[in-house]
Amino acid sequence: MKSYLKKILPVSIFLIILISFFTEIQPVVPPIVAILAGASWGDHCSPISDTTIMSSMTCASDHIDHVRTQMPYALTTAFAAMVFGYIPIGFGLPPFISWITGFLFLIFFINKFGKRVQI
Repeated sequence: MKSYLKKILPVSIFLIILISFFTEIQPVVPPIVAILAGASWGDHCSPISDTTIMSSMTCASDHIDHVRTQMPYALTTAFAAMVFGYIPIGFGLPPFISWITGFLFLIFFINKFGKRVQI
């Protein structure tokens, strides 16, 4: 487990459970998932992340070029997760419907903007 997750996860889970105990907010899992996804997304997109640096070094590519090529994928999935996942579930939509709409959006996005790779 990454060091930042070891630091932020216990505190955030404690705060989420504490807030849900003293308020009428019952779902505890979505905020924990959002914290984990945000930490992973930040690690993936940060130019100073150890995994991003190691990945660009392993591929023998320019570091900033590597970050720039990864950004569209990360932003697209973060947008889909926010618009079709976290916000609707926060308003009470069943997670299965959010999952299906997000999946359909990503399929549409790939078909509309994706490029075929010649093998």
